[in-house]
Order: sequence, then structure tokens, then C-alpha cells
Amino acid sequence: EQYNTIAIQEKIEEIEKEFDLVIVVQHIEESLILLTECSDLTIEDVVILKYANVRNFKKSKPILTPNEYDNLIQWNLADTMIYNHFNKTLWEKIDNFGRGKMDIKIKELRMAQSIKQKECDSVKTKPNLKRIEDLKIKHDCMIQNLNYIGADKYFRNKMTEKGIYDIERAQKTCKYPPGKHGEWRENVSKYKHLKSLNI
Repeated sequence: EQYNTIAIQEKIEEIEKEFDLVIVVQHIEESLILLTECSDLTIEDVVILKYANVRNFKKSKPILTPNEYDNLIQWNLADTMIYNHFNKTLWEKIDNFGRGKMDIKIKELRMAQSIKQKECDSVKTKPNLKRIEDLKIKHDCMIQNLNYIGADKYFRNKMTEKGIYDIERAQKTCKYPPGKHGEWRENVSKYKHLKSLNI
């Protein structure tokens, strides 16, 4: 058990060196605000990532006995240690960012989400979309329904456009690297079981 704990801690340190931010799904809004701060992505950009991460996230939790809870923690020791570490560091980042400032940004995110939802509802009732504006809205609404892989593809492209995605490094280090222009490879269907790095 001691060896496993040491190995897990080493992996946590490796992840921390590799990533500037680890998204915690339970705190998706705060995570996305911090993502905009450490990248050139805007609140409008990350609205769709919120949809991709939370639409299948169940709020209901099973009721466990104390013994069942302890056993679950032991069985999932690596998951528990990783979650506890990055949940703690997330809140340290939030404190550094400022709780008051975070509250304001979350309101902006929710407002952007509300506007996007109204736009999506408006195009649903139109049988034939011809206006460029309507077609763009429909495209954005389709993006909201992306799975994890689709969202990853979308953000790789966004970050490539903004010049903040290190394509050369990703091609050397990613298990499923992007193409030479940062695009996601067409055989992505083989990897539908994968999820973007969030906990």
C-alpha cells in the first residue's frame, strides 16, 4: 500500500507539471473561468465545454454505510488521491483569482449560456434555415451536444487558431496526436471511450 501511495503521488506530480489546469467537473464553472484566464479562450468559447461535461453528470448519489464508504476509498485509492489533490489546488487557484471576481465571472458565464440557449430554442422552431446568422446559430448549437471527444476536437481547433496549441509537442507526446495543422484525426471513432482530462 505504501508503494502504491508513493507511485500515485509521483503520478500526481507528473500531471501537475504537464498541465496548467485540471478541470474538476463538480466545479465546472469555476474551472472554465480559470481556463479562460490561462488561455486566450473567451467565456463564449467555453460555454460549450460546460454542456459537454455536465449534461450526463448525475447529481444523485447512492447512500453508503461508513464501512462501504471506507472500502470504496481503498478500492479507488488512486482516484481519491488525484481528486483530493486537484480539488484542493483548484480552490487555491480560485482564492488567488479572487472569490468576488470569480462570482462576477460565473454570472457572465451563466448569462452567455442563457443567451446561447435562447438562440438554440429560436432556430428549433424554424423549418428552413437560410439566413447565415441562423445557420451559424444552428452550428453552435450542434457543438453544444458534442461528446468529450468532439469537444476536445473543437478546442484543439480553437486553440490552434489562436496560436496557443503546441502542435509539434502534442504530436510527440499525445497518445492520439493531432494532424500537422492541429486538426483531430479522422479515425477518432476508434477512441470514443476516451475523455478529456477532467476529474
